[in-house]
Amino acid sequence: MAIRVIFRPQLAIFATTIHMIAFQNVSKAYTKSTALEDVTFKIDAGEFVSLVGKSGAGKSTIIKLLIGEEKPT
Repeated sequence: MAIRVIFRPQLAIFATTIHMIAFQNVSKAYTKSTALEDVTFKIDAGEFVSLVGKSGAGKSTIIKLLIGEEKPT
C-alpha cells in the first residue's frame, strides 16, 4: 500500500526555508501489523498539503502521530 503526500507550494514569504513539520524515519507498529515504516517528509511554512492514499495505507496514523494521539514505535 502506498501513501502519496502532495505538496502545493504557496508564495514564499521567507528568505530561508522553515520546516514546520518534519518526519524522519518514523515507524508505527501495532500488535498484529505495521502501519508505517521508515516514513520521511518535511512540510515547509506556507505549503498546502493533501494526504491521499488507499484505505489502510496509513493516512489516519500519520494524522494521529502529528497531533500526538499516537507515539511512534
